[in-house]
Parts: sequence; C-alpha cells; structure tokens
Amino acid sequence: MYLNDLLPLPYTESSLDLFCRHVDQAQQELGRQLLIENPASYLRFRQSSISEPEFLSEIALRTGCGILCDVNNIYVSAVGICFDPIAYLEALAIAPIGELHLARPSRLPRR
Repeated sequence: MYLNDLLPLPYTESSLDLFCRHVDQAQQELGRQLLIENPASYLRFRQSSISEPEFLSEIALRTGCGILCDVNNIYVSAVGICFDPIAYLEALAIAPIGELHLARPSRLPRR
C-alpha cells in the first residue's frame, strides 16, 4: 500500500501528551521554537476525542511552540473529510500562529 502523506494521529489525550513531549524535546535540543503545521488529512480516526484545531492549539499552549497554519491543508481536509473550514479556523488559537501558507491547487475539485 502506498500512502502519499503521513497518516494523521488519533487526536486523543495520550497522543497529545506524546506529541507535546516530542515537541518539548526537539525545541530543547535545537534551542529554538518550532512551528507545527496542520496536516492535510484524508481520513480521521473514530477514537479521536479532540478536534484538530483544539489539538494543535493545546500543543502550542503546553509547549510554547508556534503554529504554521496551512490554509490549503485545511481546505483539502475539509473537502476530503467534510467539515466547515471556517469553523476550523475559528477554533484554532490565533496567538501562536507564526506563519500562514496560502497556496492552493491549480484545479479545485467540484463539490
């Protein structure tokens, strides 16, 4: 099986704790703040108990990292998983956003 991108995490408390530990470790080793990017997701796990924007916001709060907000990834995920991209953006913490990516595919899929 070929998987084009990394698979998403299940957004659970245990995944959140592990992710935060890894971000803390990387920032400590590098001596710099990281920016974590929201992924383009083509599926979501049933056991996810936290929304993606809440998950990313909580990582930023716990670790002091920033968020690289990729608007195209939000759009791709919204089309693939069927959610409201505006609601996603409204749920994402604004303060930790350190960079925005605004690129889009040259051909948009029809709804």
